This record gives sequence, C-alpha cells and structure tokens, in this order.
Amino acid sequence: MPRTHLNIVATIDTNVARMPQNVDAERSILGAILLDNHAFNEAAEHLKPEDFSLDSHRRIYSRMMDLSESSRPIDVITLPEELDQNKDLDAVGGYPYISSLLDGVPDRPSIEHYVRIVRDKAILRGLIGVAGSAIAKASEQADDADDILNEAEAAIFALSEKRIGQGFQRIRDTIRDSGGIDAFMQRGQRITGLETHFTDLDEMTSGFQKSDLVILAARPRWARRRSR
Repeated sequence: MPRTHLNIVATIDTNVARMPQNVDAERSILGAILLDNHAFNEAAEHLKPEDFSLDSHRRIYSRMMDLSESSRPIDVITLPEELDQNKDLDAVGGYPYISSLLDGVPDRPSIEHYVRIVRDKAILRGLIGVAGSAIAKASEQADDADDILNEAEAAIFALSEKRIGQGFQRIRDTIRDSGGIDAFMQRGQRITGLETHFTDLDEMTSGFQKSDLVILAARPRWARRRSR
C-alpha cells in the first residue's frame, strides 16, 4: 500500500517514544559536572537544557546553570537545595537520583565525547520535529506551499547553525592552530584569509575569513557629487 502523508504522520507519532536519545551520555555529563565544576564550562559551550531528552535532566541542568551563573558551587549539597527551592527536587527523583549521577564517573572526567552525543541526538530530534510539522501542515493544506516550505527551511537552517557551532575557543588555541603570531611575522604574512587583491580592503579585513559575513556598501556616485 502506498505511504500517504497521513501514513507518514501516523508513523512519526508512533515512533515518538523511540526518539533519538542517549540517557547514559546525559547522566555522564551531569555526574561529571557534580564531580568537577569545570566540566560545566565545557558543556555550556554547546548544550542548553532543551538538548537533554529527559525532563528530569533538563531540570537538573537548568539548576546547574543557575548555580554557575551565581558563582556558587555545583555539588550534591547545593544542587538538591536549588532544585528543592524551585520545586523540582521530587520531579527529578529526589536526593537518591542526584547521588546516583556520580556512579561510574571517573576521577578526572572528560565529557567532550558525551557532549557531542547529546548534541547530535538533540539535533536529530529537532529534525524529526521539523519534518513532522511540515508533513502535518502539508496534509492539512491550510497554508500556501511556499509558506510551509519557507518555515521548514528556516527551522532546518537553525538546526544547521547549531550543528556547526564550535562554542568558545581560547585565544592561545587560536594562535597555536594558526602557527603563531611570530610565524606570521617571520613569513611577512599579513593576510590570513582569502585575498580579494583590493589592497585597502585586504588590509582592513586581513582577507575574508571562514564563517565571516562581509557586507560591502558605498554611497552612490550622484550622492557623493551632491555632498561636495
């Protein structure tokens, strides 16, 4: 039997319970932060609360953000207290669940791999949501096709931006990856990006860099004559 739009929507609804997720990776991130608060900075570069698949994990991560933003430690004492004040403690499983997050976490946790997993699963869930919404609206035929397509394109573009985001980067790492300032000086290299061969423009921009959005604008010639 051919798969119609309604068949596909029904399939998506049936598979909601099997949405992409990795609960173990989420737990590892939260546990690592409890053990070493420096891990929060690494997670915060790429993850937001909504990137976690479980509601309990979203609540826990949100409270961790509150503690970090107020320069308070994040541990098994302060976190349950913060959750309790926001009436979230029972919803996440109480003290026992917070303590269990530390189970199996190494003494010096590295969460880069887990962050990538959680972020990728969040993007996949987002893509499924965008596709499901587009299919539902297309099936209803209540909106113009162009409007539905533009909305879907905008949503996918937002997901794409999240995928390519690199987060914060230390300036020493940038200098090291580029070969160092001394190396540029020794080579007499002043243009680090793509040259336009317009000397003044290249001097101002050091060449067009990756991910740069460069807009060139100038007054029209007749306007310059009138201003003289």
